[in-house]
Amino acid sequence: MKRVGLLLFAVLLLFSVVSPPASAQTQSASQTMDVNLTVAPSMQLNVTRMLDFGSQVQGTTSITVDPVTGGASAGAATLTSAPASQVVTVAWSSTSITNGSTNIAWTPSVAGNTVNTQTGATILTTGNTVTASSGGDYYLWAGGTIASIPAATPTGAYTGTLILTVSY
Repeated sequence: MKRVGLLLFAVLLLFSVVSPPASAQTQSASQTMDVNLTVAPSMQLNVTRMLDFGSQVQGTTSITVDPVTGGASAGAATLTSAPASQVVTVAWSSTSITNGSTNIAWTPSVAGNTVNTQTGATILTTGNTVTASSGGDYYLWAGGTIASIPAATPTGAYTGTLILTVSY
């Protein structure tokens, strides 16, 4: 019996010494991070004044409205985009100035400036890269030249279209 008691004591002692250690505690840490996003306004191009060659008489040669010095006769438009964004392309194309089936050819010219000051504008060539102001604006003025109005040109009101295209 002594033996059984001794054996039982030895088994209990063995289990108490060989018992698994207390489980290790896991550690973790967390931190927050701010996330920012600025959504830029979509680009808008608004015509604020049409190009006006005024009244001309038959037989007139070389009528020019300068986009920089043409004053109120020059067309005007405002580009609104993200502040200081680079506008990749400023391009334009035109149609003839027409009245019925009579067409008068013309060549457009465009100037631009980051401030709304026409006389300080720079003449652009189609495909120029320009940068909007820190407020996101870029101002455009349109002029052009009509080489001549032949003497046989029918009288009346003539209209045409200048298509301005801008893209990022």
